[in-house]
Amino acid sequence: MYAGAWKLHETIKSQEARTVFYLTWARKGQPQMQERLNHAYVSIAKALEADVAPVGTAWQRALREDPALELYMRDGSHPSPDGTYLAACVFYATLLDKNPAGLPAEVKKGGKTLLKIDPMLARRLQDVAWRTVQDSK
Repeated sequence: MYAGAWKLHETIKSQEARTVFYLTWARKGQPQMQERLNHAYVSIAKALEADVAPVGTAWQRALREDPALELYMRDGSHPSPDGTYLAACVFYATLLDKNPAGLPAEVKKGGKTLLKIDPMLARRLQDVAWRTVQDSK
């Protein structure tokens, strides 16, 4: 991972862009994996003076606060619509340095609904995303 990250970072810098690592989540049933993921992504980001979108950390917090949340698809790896929404809120907060509170709970494109979650859950996930991004600074 580290060799590839360095090479990718050099390419990004050459384009005068900003490197942001997507810190992913542990697989369902393997929560101990999250600490290793956090360490790997945060350490390479520090070495490169890059940023991290702490999606996995936000998932961990959300599940700690509400274990009934279903952020995973049945395969225990890929994100459910709720997990996807939380990831998007973390990226919004990371990239724009803005609180995602108030973002819509429904995403449409060309009149087609791409994602729709419960509005109350959306507010909770927005809050988790914002707190996680702020704590990671």
